This record gives sequence, C-alpha cells and structure tokens, in this order.
Amino acid sequence: MPNDFLNRFFFSKSGAWNALFTLVLMVFSGLLWRVSNKANETSIASQRAFLSFSGPALAKNADGRKLKGMNVFYVMTNSGTTPARAGITEWNLSVGPSFPQKGLDFDTLSQTERLSFVLGPKVLFQMKPISIPLQELEMIGEGKRHLFFWGWATYYDIFPGTPQHLTEFCTQIDSLMWSKADHTDATLEISTSSPPCPTHNCYDEDCEDYHRRIQ
Repeated sequence: MPNDFLNRFFFSKSGAWNALFTLVLMVFSGLLWRVSNKANETSIASQRAFLSFSGPALAKNADGRKLKGMNVFYVMTNSGTTPARAGITEWNLSVGPSFPQKGLDFDTLSQTERLSFVLGPKVLFQMKPISIPLQELEMIGEGKRHLFFWGWATYYDIFPGTPQHLTEFCTQIDSLMWSKADHTDATLEISTSSPPCPTHNCYDEDCEDYHRRIQ
C-alpha cells in the first residue's frame, strides 16, 4: 500500500514535480534579484553626489565711503558622500520688466561662461560673484525693474549606468529697502526678500528642460 501511494503520487509524476520545483526556484530567484536590485538602488541613492545651490549672499561694492553697488554670491554644495564628476555649470542675474514665469528658457537670458568642475563629497564651492550697479539697485527698489538670479549644473555621479544629473535654481529679489536716504553712503544697509521663482527650482527629470539641458 505505501509503495502504491509513492508510485502514484511521486515516482510516476517525477517530471511534473521537477517542473514545479524548477518553477518555484525561478520565482524565488526572481524575488531575490528584485530585493538585491532594490537594495543596490537604495544604496546608490543614499551615497550618490547631490548638488544644490544656496544664496543669494550680498556684499557691498564700495569705493571708500561711496557705495558703487552690490556683489552677489551663490554657493554650490555636494551633500552626497561621493564625488560629482564631469560637471558643467552656469549662473547669472537677469534684470528686466517682469519676474520669470513657467516656460522660461534660461538660454534666452544674458549668458556667462560655462565652467567645468569636479566637486568632492560634502564640499562646497563659492561661485564667482556678480556685481549689480547702484543705479540698477535703485530702479529695482522703485519697482521699475525686476531682478532674479538663475543657474544650473549638470554632472555625473561615480556609479556606472546611472543617468546624468541636473540641478537648477531661480531666485527673485523683492522688497529692496535702504536704511538711509543717501544711497551712495557705504555705511547703509540694504534689506531684501528672496523668494524662489515659480519655475526652474528642480532636480533631474523634475526640470522641464532636463532632456535638452543634458544634451
């Protein structure tokens, strides 16, 4: 009786059992691959280079006791634990009749030199300052002109097979106010607010011009 049971349910159907065990093994191997691949993606995401911009920082541009304008600084930081490589960046200011709107093309603005860079992990880079003449500052303070700063950086991380990355920023300058009536007095203080533009504050594919920018 036991032999009949074994013959009927196991030995006579060994091919079917082998196929079933093979299928189970394939499913289990696929699940292991997915877990391993997910863990690898998580590791890359937590370690890769990640660039961001901070600013603006304003510094007086004075000639003795006379204020000539302001110098504006931005800082680019790699907050990741691995280097950013093969990077290209550009930034500038724009003074015009209105603030930027969605769909703005950076390439239609006044351009500066594009710089190549490599940025190590947890390292910051102070970008070249841009000067704003006193006359333009006064027009901005009176609301006759509108000022915003913009910039972008493309770069690769060190992990093979990962796509090129993009970081963009855009910052408006609002409510420019003077602490003294004499705007040429180098001892005065200038206060501003700097809200983000409604566009171009983004990373990677979230940027509307990602595919064009990385070409």
